[in-house]
Amino acid sequence: MQNSLSPAEQLLQRWMLLSAWMYFLAGWAFVLFPRRVFDLVNTAGATLSFAPMPYQVERFWLALSFSMMMTITALSYVAKSDVRHYRYAIVAVLISKLVSSGTALIFFLTAAVDERFFGYLIITVVDGSILVVTFLLFRQARSAVA
Repeated sequence: MQNSLSPAEQLLQRWMLLSAWMYFLAGWAFVLFPRRVFDLVNTAGATLSFAPMPYQVERFWLALSFSMMMTITALSYVAKSDVRHYRYAIVAVLISKLVSSGTALIFFLTAAVDERFFGYLIITVVDGSILVVTFLLFRQARSAVA
């Protein structure tokens, strides 16, 4: 299938493989080192005068976020194997990034000033950027075969 892909599809294919690795590594970092990831976000936020987010001892949300990260890892990996045939896997990743970045932005904008945590902005910027790049590459690849 590789030989019949347009250059735009090949770029999307490489991006989906890179994305799969990013989600996989980030997911494992979240689940293995949750306190370190949390402290890193709070330290970065402190340099910009953001109040630190309180650390949650329970792991309820961590289990759900790890599941989501492994799901989008799998979707990205499947999509990279055939970006034409598995384009709906890419749509699912786009939905995930839209929801996470949009929700984080809403949490930031609707929070009390002293609860506008830097972590919400990190999610908005990182997942929002991934959303934009993935969408643009997806659209370019779809236009190349239309």
